[in-house]
Amino acid sequence: MKEQSRAKIILNRNNCFNSGSNVISQCQELSKITEVQGELTRTYFTQSHNDCNELVGFWMKMAGMKVSYDEIGNVIGTLKPVKANDDNKIFVMGSHLDTVTNAGKYDGVLGVLTAIEAISSLVKDNIDLPYTVKVIGFSNEEGVRFPIARTGSKAIAGILDNDELQTKDRQGRSFSSQQQSFINNSCVPIVPVEILEKNLIGFLEVHIEQGPVLYRKDLPLGIVTSIQGADRYTVTISGIAGHAGTVPLAFRKDAMHKASILINRLYDLSHNNDFMLTVGRIKTHPDSTNTIAGEVTFTIDARSDNDFQRRERIGSCIDQFISDIEDKGMTAKVVHNYSSDTSICDHVLNDQLSKSMKKIGIPHCHLKSGAGHDALSFHNITPIAMIFVRCFEGLSHVPEEDVNSSDIEKAVNLVKETLISLGEK
Repeated sequence: MKEQSRAKIILNRNNCFNSGSNVISQCQELSKITEVQGELTRTYFTQSHNDCNELVGFWMKMAGMKVSYDEIGNVIGTLKPVKANDDNKIFVMGSHLDTVTNAGKYDGVLGVLTAIEAISSLVKDNIDLPYTVKVIGFSNEEGVRFPIARTGSKAIAGILDNDELQTKDRQGRSFSSQQQSFINNSCVPIVPVEILEKNLIGFLEVHIEQGPVLYRKDLPLGIVTSIQGADRYTVTISGIAGHAGTVPLAFRKDAMHKASILINRLYDLSHNNDFMLTVGRIKTHPDSTNTIAGEVTFTIDARSDNDFQRRERIGSCIDQFISDIEDKGMTAKVVHNYSSDTSICDHVLNDQLSKSMKKIGIPHCHLKSGAGHDALSFHNITPIAMIFVRCFEGLSHVPEEDVNSSDIEKAVNLVKETLISLGEK
């Protein structure tokens, strides 16, 4: 990025009224970095990914951090104590810098920039923490370009399966070829998780809620108690296609009719057992207005914080349905595409967040996260915590996504106070 452009951004930032306005201004600057004109779309191993990393890295440097870029596409800012040594504990903060297609301005990036702003405030106040802080802008959390997600955070946490990297994008370009085109000689290798884990004391992610709870409660921030587990299935029901006007209902093997029965049963099940269920895609064959559907394929997304109950109830429902339709000469195939367990946020970190909120006078509540986040990648190697920030009407993954500066200022102050308090223990 040209120095003139950077200077303009710094000037705009210094003219802002408060830290919340600073962060929002930076989010708006990042929203201009896109690979699709007229909308915000920023995906993995693209020029927009590189440009975003460079600008965020520049802001990290301006905040007082040492900056590096790793071979998986993360940008990392590091702030060490004045008396740094190899035994210093490490606290990590961060979120993702990639977006969905036609995205909003704040999903992911808000968490990275809030952390940078908190570090900048600590440095300006000459506060020397007794531990190292790393702020990471993670790559490929959304999984838009390649059929893998949370790549950057998984790599840092040492849980990235090599099989995940043997994939291609929709244009048939391999992950490895695009990675080689993206990285350069200045990119650093991923630090082995054994080294990181030895000194790691926690992970904190700030993120917009992406739901309406805080907005409806009129609260600026929330403390996340758990990140709900999720399962995704693809169901294909096969019957016999036929003429819509000549085959009597009693003689039909109508795949769409049977699909609607299963879908309704699953929705009823979710309402009665307190888990979230979504059928997001349905595809029919032969996909004709006047033809009975011979085959229907649809997806199921199910989420809750009770992994065993969710899987057991859905499995039983589907098994019973398959038995019912096989008796009528039809078949169903079910593929369990994705599974993640519930992650419980650390009660000690959450207690510290609560104490910090009370100390600086921030009203809040506790709530669950129904969406997956980069924090999930770290739950097996260190205590994790998340702060949710209110977003307008709970809208997310859409251009209408919005936040207000006073909520962001509270989030910055909370992160700063929490980092100071952790250093006093």
